[in-house]
Amino acid sequence: MMLRLRSKAFCKQSAFVPGHLITDNILVANEIVHLIHNKREGNEDLMALKLDLSKAYDRMEWSFLKQVLHRFGFAQDWIDMVMQWAEGFSALIQQKQEQGLLPGIEVCDSAPSVAHLLFADDSMLYAQASLEACYEIQDVIGTYGRASGQLVNFNKSSVIFSSNVSEGMRDAVSELLGVEVVVSHEKYLGLPTYVGRKKTAMFQYIKDNLAKKLEVWQGKMLSGAGKDILIRGSFWTADSHPSPSFSWRSILSTRDLLKEGSYWQVGSGTSINIWSASWVSALPDGKPVRNRLAEEEVTMVSDLLSATGVWDVSRIRRLFPMEEAEAILHIPLSSRLVWKFERNGVFSVRTAYRYSFSTSPCRRPFDLMVNGGFWKKLWKVLIPNAAKIFIWRVCHNILPSLERLASKSVELESQVCKLCGQGVETTLHIYRDCPFTQEVLKQDGILGQEFRFHNSKPSHSSPRRGRVAKWVAPPVGLCKINIDGSFFHETRDGGFGFVVRDSDGTMLGGGAGSLRGLLSAEHAEVQACMHAVRFIAAYGFTPAILETDAMELQRQLSSLSTTNTSVLGQLYDDLSLMLDGLGNVRVVHVNRRANMVAHLMAAHGNALVQDNFYFFTPSFLMAAIAADPSSL
Repeated sequence: MMLRLRSKAFCKQSAFVPGHLITDNILVANEIVHLIHNKREGNEDLMALKLDLSKAYDRMEWSFLKQVLHRFGFAQDWIDMVMQWAEGFSALIQQKQEQGLLPGIEVCDSAPSVAHLLFADDSMLYAQASLEACYEIQDVIGTYGRASGQLVNFNKSSVIFSSNVSEGMRDAVSELLGVEVVVSHEKYLGLPTYVGRKKTAMFQYIKDNLAKKLEVWQGKMLSGAGKDILIRGSFWTADSHPSPSFSWRSILSTRDLLKEGSYWQVGSGTSINIWSASWVSALPDGKPVRNRLAEEEVTMVSDLLSATGVWDVSRIRRLFPMEEAEAILHIPLSSRLVWKFERNGVFSVRTAYRYSFSTSPCRRPFDLMVNGGFWKKLWKVLIPNAAKIFIWRVCHNILPSLERLASKSVELESQVCKLCGQGVETTLHIYRDCPFTQEVLKQDGILGQEFRFHNSKPSHSSPRRGRVAKWVAPPVGLCKINIDGSFFHETRDGGFGFVVRDSDGTMLGGGAGSLRGLLSAEHAEVQACMHAVRFIAAYGFTPAILETDAMELQRQLSSLSTTNTSVLGQLYDDLSLMLDGLGNVRVVHVNRRANMVAHLMAAHGNALVQDNFYFFTPSFLMAAIAADPSSL
């Protein structure tokens, strides 16, 4: 039934249609009204009519809804069970539009013609400012009203015109339709339809509404962020109009942020430019450094792939320096755009805001020689939370010192410190360098004693008594495969290792080898898992339990999601397919101390020139292998 309803949904209805948002209507309305407000010449006289359907839900008659469903061809049983609202008003407008009687408005040559936008009792009609169009609109309103029982509340309806419409035509339209002429429709679906130069005044109502709800917070305001984008065409390459709307300016303002935070995972590579697109996450700039030899021979990433769709190793090593070549060759092939600030590769407003804030020219934190451990200690110190937050704000230079206020264009008589009168009141001056502050700090007396007392109390918590992590042999009839990967951040090299054992703890097989051009420690773990799965598939070591000390690897492989959009998404997808093919391999997470044999194997693989595989216990593992079963 839903498929049938979707096929009957009208294209101008955005709400309650899967895949559509109410905000789609808001953005489209904003673009059309922007065109109307800025049209000052030409033969086309434009108008936008905002209709208010009185008592939209109370006046709707069930018999009308039943007739609509019956006309759409639904079975009587379905009509009796489901009363689905269908936009009869929209159908009448579309019919007029198809007949050329109400052609609507096009915001540009390639844009579709829009004659109406509907949502509940908020309806926008767009047409040529003419009496002929008014007659057609009256016909639609009358026909719809007689059929549905709904009426238009003309007291709350209004019309706006483009600047090139004459005063006489404005008065005639207003009188014929019985609506008020306004400079701008105040709101549509709760948001302004047109945003001019006075943005502060335009959005003041948002601040006022929040202030009423947050009076108990003494006027502190919450911040918000918009996340809805409706674009026709290429967002990445679109040019800004000489006079863009507020919505389009807002959308385009996010493009640089999204470009910096995203990169392409390579699939066919036909749409990814080697020299301009961000596609090699292991390189500082996300792409290779330009060199004449390579630029003359290759342009698109597809030029670096062989006829079989895999990396052309010889060409890549010939055209690029070793570091760049290794980084390229270790890229999993998967054609999609991912967000590099989230582990799962999916865009989030949270990480976008953090990145935008950290790179904002308005943010000027002090260059502190501290690491994450400093902040962890700060939050654990036994002082009031307000004091912790105050210290954090001082370190990030976000307190309203006179110098910071001046940087925000706040008018001040002077930036000189009010306490000492000897220097500019910067954050460091007032809280460290000011003579008055230094005098206060010398008199630590009671404050210092209080701090030392609360932070020198002995801990009364008893030590944790957990079981020592040990390797446990698998049940009879199963194999257990322990895997591990090593990673060196400086060189981006590492190694893989895995060991296959039976219920007696006897080593049945294993492997080790070096890894180059790794993206992260997680990448090394994934590569180690792939080597292990290929090995057990080739030699029939199933059914099996696959143990790893990498929690993220186990979580990803146990996820029920069909597509993995993380940086290593294609590798995870391939691994999942391989494991599904085996059908009887379970992936579990264990403590690192229970995975020491695989750890030693991976350490051995770091220095290997070529991969080694074993069907016996190598000498460097004998002691570790012998120790594991004895601990059962």
